[in-house]
Amino acid sequence: MLNLENGSRIHSSAEGIRDSGDIDISVERALSIAGVAEGNRGQAIPAGILARSGEIDRETTGAAGEIDLDVGSLEVSAGGLVSARSFGPGPAGSVSIQTPGDVTVEGSSRGLASEISVRTVDGAAGDITLTARSLSIRDTAALAANSEGLAPAGSIRIDLERDFLLENARVLAISLDSDQREGGNIEIGALGRIELQVGQIETNVRDGEGSGGNILIGSAEGPKLAVLNNSTVTAQAAKGRGGNIQIRADALLMSADSTIDASSALGIDGSLDVAAPVVQVEGRLDPLPASFLDVRALLRAHCAQRDAEGGSSFVIEEGPPPPPSPRGYLASPSRLPSNAGKEPSEALPSVTWQLAHFDAGCGRDPRLARAP
Repeated sequence: MLNLENGSRIHSSAEGIRDSGDIDISVERALSIAGVAEGNRGQAIPAGILARSGEIDRETTGAAGEIDLDVGSLEVSAGGLVSARSFGPGPAGSVSIQTPGDVTVEGSSRGLASEISVRTVDGAAGDITLTARSLSIRDTAALAANSEGLAPAGSIRIDLERDFLLENARVLAISLDSDQREGGNIEIGALGRIELQVGQIETNVRDGEGSGGNILIGSAEGPKLAVLNNSTVTAQAAKGRGGNIQIRADALLMSADSTIDASSALGIDGSLDVAAPVVQVEGRLDPLPASFLDVRALLRAHCAQRDAEGGSSFVIEEGPPPPPSPRGYLASPSRLPSNAGKEPSEALPSVTWQLAHFDAGCGRDPRLARAP
């Protein structure tokens, strides 16, 4: 296990015409990067793995180094950073992450959001490649392959065995001013679920003649479900052609306040291709309560009938039900509300709970009665 906390860094840098060194880290278990320290002059110093070029001398023409992480799992939080960046005309390096476990990028500290990024000014931006079981990006965090000047943006490729979650976070490949042929591309593949909750996936050339990058979400193998809830997927350009957007899923669940846009402000719009049954949902997507049936009224009617009949009863007890077939389906338990076990609310208790707490004897000797 390797922990980098509160400003701790693995840092490679170069000045002049030299390239900065590559960073290659192999950790069998977890790699954790978290926290921002305060420097001697009050500046924020994030914990991170950094490859830099031209950080001191902006005339440096050397390239920022490559970052290669082969780890058991990865967590970048509380302002942590994995970054290959060129501050001058040299190109930025690429970031490659491979793990059989999960990757989490979340949160911020001292105004700095957690981030996995490749950034450049005038040199070409590098690419981000991430292969993992699942990826969660939350709470203002980001994956970014951006150019802050005339260079084209980099590309982002994500391959996951299970789920992708983007919650109040961003995946970006943006060039501020590029005349290059095409901006950076974003590809996200997951076999389980791709879910955007107040999420943003964007390729863009904000100025210049360059075309917007392309966005590909899903593949022929998955995901089973793609969800866009109050989220945006955009591949835009200012003067060039807008990027192309493709979405592949068994089903696409999309809220009314979500947007998919492949437009160009002054050029030709890009194409939009959605290969999935689309369900448009008005308003927000909220889970149903655990129980939407009040069985108490039915049970009270049962007791009223017994009271009206009076007299004695003859009851034949049934034996236990047969066990489920090994090849059959198992019943799924009802989903409990988020306040289960906490303060009582006006929500109905689950049907299972109502039946379990029902007085089957209606106040009589329980040996003479059974539940309906």
